[in-house]
Amino acid sequence: MEDIIYNKVSNLLKDIPELRDIDLDYGQLDIYETRPALAFPCVLIDIEFPRTQSLDYDKEVQQITGIITLRIAVDVIGETAIRTPVLSRNNALERFALNNLVYKKLQRYRDKEGEFDRVSQVQEKRSDGYKVTNMKFETVFLDRSATSD
Repeated sequence: MEDIIYNKVSNLLKDIPELRDIDLDYGQLDIYETRPALAFPCVLIDIEFPRTQSLDYDKEVQQITGIITLRIAVDVIGETAIRTPVLSRNNALERFALNNLVYKKLQRYRDKEGEFDRVSQVQEKRSDGYKVTNMKFETVFLDRSATSD
Protein backbone atom coordinates (compact mmCIF):
# COMPACT_ATOMS: atom_id res chain seq x y z
CA MET A 1 0.00 0.00 0.00
CA GLU A 2 2.88 2.37 0.76
CA ASP A 3 4.07 2.10 -2.82
CA ILE A 4 0.65 3.08 -4.16
CA ILE A 5 0.49 6.14 -1.89
CA TYR A 6 4.07 7.13 -2.71
CA ASN A 7 3.42 6.90 -6.45
CA LYS A 8 0.19 8.85 -6.12
CA VAL A 9 1.78 11.66 -4.10
CA SER A 10 4.95 11.89 -6.19
CA ASN A 11 2.96 11.93 -9.45
CA LEU A 12 0.84 14.80 -8.13
CA LEU A 13 3.90 16.75 -6.99
CA LYS A 14 5.88 16.26 -10.20
CA ASP A 15 3.50 18.73 -11.85
CA ILE A 16 4.97 21.53 -9.70
CA PRO A 17 7.78 22.88 -11.89
CA GLU A 18 9.51 24.63 -8.97
CA LEU A 19 10.36 21.25 -7.41
CA ARG A 20 13.67 19.85 -8.62
CA ASP A 21 13.67 16.60 -6.63
CA ILE A 22 11.06 14.24 -5.14
CA ASP A 23 12.06 11.11 -3.25
CA LEU A 24 11.33 8.87 -0.30
CA ASP A 25 12.78 10.22 2.93
CA TYR A 26 15.84 8.13 3.78
CA GLY A 27 17.37 10.82 6.02
CA GLN A 28 19.07 12.62 3.14
CA LEU A 29 18.59 15.99 4.87
CA ASP A 30 19.96 14.76 8.17
CA ILE A 31 22.95 12.56 7.31
CA TYR A 32 25.47 14.12 4.96
CA GLU A 33 29.06 15.35 5.00
CA THR A 34 29.14 18.58 3.00
CA ARG A 35 25.78 18.89 1.24
CA PRO A 36 22.75 16.61 0.91
CA ALA A 37 22.62 14.65 -2.36
CA LEU A 38 19.47 16.46 -3.44
CA ALA A 39 18.49 19.13 -5.92
CA PHE A 40 16.77 22.02 -4.13
CA PRO A 41 13.93 22.76 -3.73
CA CYS A 42 12.85 19.22 -3.01
CA VAL A 43 10.21 17.15 -1.26
CA LEU A 44 10.98 14.03 0.75
CA ILE A 45 8.05 11.69 1.42
CA ASP A 46 7.47 9.38 4.38
CA ILE A 47 4.39 7.18 4.85
CA GLU A 48 3.18 5.69 8.14
CA PHE A 49 0.08 3.81 9.25
CA PRO A 50 -0.33 4.82 12.91
CA ARG A 51 -3.82 3.31 13.18
CA THR A 52 -5.12 0.10 11.66
CA GLN A 53 -8.37 -1.51 12.64
CA SER A 54 -10.02 -4.72 11.46
CA LEU A 55 -13.67 -4.27 10.58
CA ASP A 56 -16.19 -6.07 12.74
CA TYR A 57 -18.03 -7.53 9.77
CA ASP A 58 -14.90 -8.69 7.93
CA LYS A 59 -11.68 -9.38 9.85
CA GLU A 60 -9.74 -9.64 6.58
CA VAL A 61 -10.45 -6.00 5.74
CA GLN A 62 -8.80 -3.21 7.70
CA GLN A 63 -9.52 0.47 7.90
CA ILE A 64 -6.14 2.21 7.71
CA THR A 65 -5.31 5.72 8.82
CA GLY A 66 -2.24 6.82 6.92
CA ILE A 67 -0.02 9.81 7.58
CA ILE A 68 1.99 11.17 4.67
CA THR A 69 4.80 13.41 5.86
CA LEU A 70 6.30 15.79 3.32
CA ARG A 71 9.57 17.54 4.10
CA ILE A 72 9.71 20.49 1.73
CA ALA A 73 13.32 21.68 1.70
CA VAL A 74 14.83 24.79 0.18
CA ASP A 75 18.33 26.20 0.21
CA VAL A 76 17.39 29.79 0.99
CA ILE A 77 19.75 32.49 -0.09
CA GLY A 78 18.84 35.95 1.05
CA GLU A 79 17.64 37.87 4.03
CA THR A 80 14.11 38.24 5.31
CA ALA A 81 14.71 41.11 7.75
CA ILE A 82 12.48 44.13 7.28
CA ARG A 83 15.51 46.29 6.46
CA THR A 84 16.30 44.05 3.46
CA PRO A 85 15.33 45.47 0.05
CA VAL A 86 11.86 44.28 -0.92
CA LEU A 87 12.95 42.31 -4.00
CA SER A 88 15.62 40.40 -2.06
CA ARG A 89 13.25 39.75 0.82
CA ASN A 90 10.53 38.49 -1.53
CA ASN A 91 12.99 36.10 -3.18
CA ALA A 92 13.92 34.67 0.22
CA LEU A 93 10.23 34.28 1.09
CA GLU A 94 9.39 32.29 -2.05
CA ARG A 95 9.55 29.11 0.03
CA PHE A 96 6.15 30.00 1.47
CA ALA A 97 4.68 30.12 -2.04
CA LEU A 98 6.19 26.68 -2.70
CA ASN A 99 4.59 25.34 0.49
CA ASN A 100 1.26 26.69 -0.74
CA LEU A 101 1.65 25.02 -4.15
CA VAL A 102 2.30 21.66 -2.46
CA TYR A 103 -0.67 22.16 -0.13
CA LYS A 104 -3.02 23.05 -3.01
CA LYS A 105 -1.87 20.04 -5.03
CA LEU A 106 -2.68 17.52 -2.30
CA GLN A 107 -5.38 19.05 -0.11
CA ARG A 108 -8.71 17.31 -0.73
CA TYR A 109 -7.27 15.25 -3.56
CA ARG A 110 -9.66 12.33 -3.81
CA ASP A 111 -9.84 9.08 -5.70
CA LYS A 112 -11.46 5.68 -5.15
CA GLU A 113 -8.95 4.76 -2.42
CA GLY A 114 -9.29 7.86 -0.29
CA GLU A 115 -8.69 11.55 0.20
CA PHE A 116 -5.79 13.67 1.51
CA ASP A 117 -6.33 16.18 4.31
CA ARG A 118 -3.56 18.36 5.76
CA VAL A 119 -3.40 17.91 9.52
CA SER A 120 -0.28 19.93 10.40
CA GLN A 121 2.44 22.15 9.03
CA VAL A 122 5.51 23.20 11.02
CA GLN A 123 8.96 24.57 10.28
CA GLU A 124 11.86 22.39 11.38
CA LYS A 125 14.48 24.12 13.54
CA ARG A 126 17.83 23.58 11.80
CA SER A 127 21.32 24.96 12.15
CA ASP A 128 22.59 24.06 8.66
CA GLY A 129 20.93 26.87 6.69
CA TYR A 130 18.32 24.73 4.96
CA LYS A 131 14.69 25.68 5.47
CA VAL A 132 12.46 22.65 5.87
CA THR A 133 8.69 22.64 6.19
CA ASN A 134 7.20 19.49 7.68
CA MET A 135 3.70 19.09 6.22
CA LYS A 136 1.50 16.14 7.21
CA PHE A 137 -1.53 14.82 5.38
CA GLU A 138 -3.93 12.19 6.63
CA THR A 139 -5.78 9.63 4.55
CA VAL A 140 -8.20 6.88 5.55
CA PHE A 141 -8.81 3.88 3.32
CA LEU A 142 -9.82 0.24 3.35
CA ASP A 143 -7.09 -2.36 2.90
CA ARG A 144 -8.41 -5.54 1.33
CA SER A 145 -4.97 -7.02 0.56
CA ALA A 146 -5.41 -9.81 3.14
CA THR A 147 -8.28 -11.17 1.01
CA SER A 148 -6.34 -11.31 -2.26
CA ASP A 149 -4.02 -14.12 -3.28
